[in-house]
Amino acid sequence: MTRHPIYQITSIGRPVEPQYPTNKAVIILLPVAGIVAALFAYLVSSEHSITALLGTVMYSMLVTFGAWALARELAPDDNPAAFICMVLAFLVYLLSPGSSILLLFVALALSRILNRSTGLAPRMSDSLVVTLLAGWAAYSLDSPLIAAVAALVFILDTMLAGPEKRQWPFAIFSLVIVVILTIQHGLILELPALPAAADDLLTPLVLLVFILSVVSMKTVESAGDIDGKPLLLNRVRWGMIAVLLLAAIFLFTGPGHAATAALLVATMAGIPAGGVLRNLRNLHR
Repeated sequence: MTRHPIYQITSIGRPVEPQYPTNKAVIILLPVAGIVAALFAYLVSSEHSITALLGTVMYSMLVTFGAWALARELAPDDNPAAFICMVLAFLVYLLSPGSSILLLFVALALSRILNRSTGLAPRMSDSLVVTLLAGWAAYSLDSPLIAAVAALVFILDTMLAGPEKRQWPFAIFSLVIVVILTIQHGLILELPALPAAADDLLTPLVLLVFILSVVSMKTVESAGDIDGKPLLLNRVRWGMIAVLLLAAIFLFTGPGHAATAALLVATMAGIPAGGVLRNLRNLHR
């Protein structure tokens, strides 16, 4: 891939190059998702202002793009899974508009820090932005453990193959955020209540199946965007585990919090679904 101008600014940004068929499909599907979401909002909501509908269009496009982009980090070799994730996240957005899109993009940023899908180590400016993004999410979602996951990601980046020792200050900064928010707001962890309905089992089930996807991933054939070298399996797996931890936080922080992570969980659900689809295709060959 020719080096895109974006890499003069960041080492973890990935441009959507239209010459690739899957990327072209995403570019086409994003406005379609926006229009569908606006029509849905118009039909089911009393808010019909142009401003509100345009907001719905933009937000839904961010959701679908974020889910697709995150899926490409979680399962680099599985293009169909990314589209399954896109659809699932879009449906969740329509049915559960209160779910956090910020958490979705925190997961995307942290996974890129670890798996280095661009083929480049993150710049210090990248790490600073990701630290602030995770800190913002921890504050706005009242969940200091988000910053704790960020700290873990930075620590892992100093230890895995191709270590980046400059990540230590950002790990420490993230831990400081955890301490500050815990002092200000407290940190209450609760064991999930026994499920009262089938819906209550959905998130734990998705996380469990996602764990199986992490364990079953044996190889990674996709290469870094810039260096053309195969991604490292261990780094991709740890990126998946970091995202898993982000979602798991909301099972243990009180009732009603699980809905906050619905977009993230929906995206994660598409990964094992893509694996099942791939196995079915292989059986028919």
